[in-house]
Amino acid sequence: MNSPLFPDVNVWVALNHGQHQHHAAALRWYAAIPDSASLVFCRQTQLGLFRILTTIAVMGAEIVTQRGCWEIFDQWASTGQVAWADETRKPGNPAAEIDRRNRFITQSVDGCLSDRICRTRGIDARHIRPCAGGES
Repeated sequence: MNSPLFPDVNVWVALNHGQHQHHAAALRWYAAIPDSASLVFCRQTQLGLFRILTTIAVMGAEIVTQRGCWEIFDQWASTGQVAWADETRKPGNPAAEIDRRNRFITQSVDGCLSDRICRTRGIDARHIRPCAGGES
């Protein structure tokens, strides 16, 4: 199996929203990855996708219900390509060291969580935004 890929929330939205300006590009990206690739969701990316798809100001007439969001998620899960990243912190987990950097909470909490998940699980982080400040 290839290295897992951790798509950003924006990639998930573009893949699932036909009117998204990057929908065609996201579909090309998805078509180009091997069938053996593993696409990783975590609590943050799942909730982010659901939040955007259920927001009328973003989706307009294409708004999705919560049930619809779960149907989309279940559809992805049924492909066999989706994996789940558990981001819980455990004693001795290297993620704790990544979280202990000296910065303000407003400096890309989302990016830092994504960064922590990828670094501690060997996930290909090319499809996420880097953690604020570019620190390791």
